[in-house]
Amino acid sequence: MGKNLSKLFCVFAFSLFFLISSSAIAVERHVPSQYPTIQAAIDASANGDEVVLADGTYIGTGNRNIHFWGKTITLRSENGPTHCIIDCQAETPCVVLIESGAPVIEGFTIVRCSTIGSSPAINLWGVSCIIRNCIFIENAACIYCTPGPDTKVVNCTFYRNTADVKGGAVGISTNIHNGGVFTVSNNIFWDNEPNDIDYDFHMCKSGFHPGTYVVYSMLQSNWKNQIRLFFENCIYGQDPCFVNTGDNDFHLKSQKGRWDPNSKTWVKDTVTSPGIDLGDPASGYCEESWPHGKRINAGSYGGTPEASLSVVHKGNVADITCDEQVAAPDFSAFSGEWQVLDQPRREDFNHNGTVDMGDILIFASNWLKVNIDAVLLLDKTTYLPGEPIVASFSNMPGNQFDWLGLCAKGASIEPYAGVIIDWYYTDGTQISTPGITEGFVTFTSVLEPGDYEVRLFFDNGYDIQDRKFLKVQ
Repeated sequence: MGKNLSKLFCVFAFSLFFLISSSAIAVERHVPSQYPTIQAAIDASANGDEVVLADGTYIGTGNRNIHFWGKTITLRSENGPTHCIIDCQAETPCVVLIESGAPVIEGFTIVRCSTIGSSPAINLWGVSCIIRNCIFIENAACIYCTPGPDTKVVNCTFYRNTADVKGGAVGISTNIHNGGVFTVSNNIFWDNEPNDIDYDFHMCKSGFHPGTYVVYSMLQSNWKNQIRLFFENCIYGQDPCFVNTGDNDFHLKSQKGRWDPNSKTWVKDTVTSPGIDLGDPASGYCEESWPHGKRINAGSYGGTPEASLSVVHKGNVADITCDEQVAAPDFSAFSGEWQVLDQPRREDFNHNGTVDMGDILIFASNWLKVNIDAVLLLDKTTYLPGEPIVASFSNMPGNQFDWLGLCAKGASIEPYAGVIIDWYYTDGTQISTPGITEGFVTFTSVLEPGDYEVRLFFDNGYDIQDRKFLKVQ
């Protein structure tokens, strides 16, 4: 018995030592309060550390031509890309060269990286690197990569970048390493020259490379699949509706609201960007403020508290943990952000810029509610002029005046705006019957080619519960 207790004590002591040691090893290293430059903080780092940059513009030696020295660390901004800028001042070499390790680069605006030659902002050589929530503006190429086993560019915005030959935003080569899949997801590419992405395919050392996948992204040009370069679930040529590119404000416009970093308030626009709710359905959306449509946005603010609001009211406003019920974990998260001022927060339910008593009242009114979303489906996505459009629905609350409306894609969400082309209650008439929770309605009034959407509403309201896009051609 005594020996067993001794063994148990030893195991406990070792485990405690391990936990304390592990927590001691991982360190946040702050620039410039602790270290004068990015390179100085990286030089002092060990695997697992985070180098955190305060708001500001970083220039000069030590803040460009950065080397990670094979360390698996995270380099991130403290408050996102809006106010954390790495300005290369048209010098070369540029920001980062990574030749080993598995680092993360997150939350920067990177500008003016080299106006000549082929020195990209970030140069990756056969490493597993994640680059996310960054903005690249007016660089001579942004990312050049020979992909490692798990290289990803996620939720970034590329605007007005150029290259000598191809790949103004992203260039990929396979001529050195036999890497894994390179995934470019949830990004927005706009006004890059001579094109967005270039794939320089060569036979790898072992004779095969699985390829690069550009998915759930917005691109200005219409791309087709090439050798080892694949495009899936992307949209092409649609204006991303940036707020103001002249002021480097790449938030997406939204009729429901988007964060204005200057006034530190949520403001509404007359249009909604097609990049909202465009991202990979498997990507986490929980940091986005509600309504988030239960789907991450594309672009540099997707998956963050600064993500523009969706017009789709899926989920529950008080379900902070996104587990379909409002309970103790949500209250814990809510209380942790109490009275945070002038910052976008998921817990700021009424979007007044502060987590306050108004938000408590909203939280209390949703306490212990379990969420079940209504579901809308179309029989297909492309129709001939005049062809019936069959919209089926389920999980409806059964209100007498639940209804479906057909309108042009992206039309106004304001009540009585006159945008609805045709509509029916859930019983398929314009009279209404209570108690219907599932069924279908048929629209037959679309005669002109164009892009449209079907919207689902509750009880004569105008808050969109679900929507589906379609094309008539």
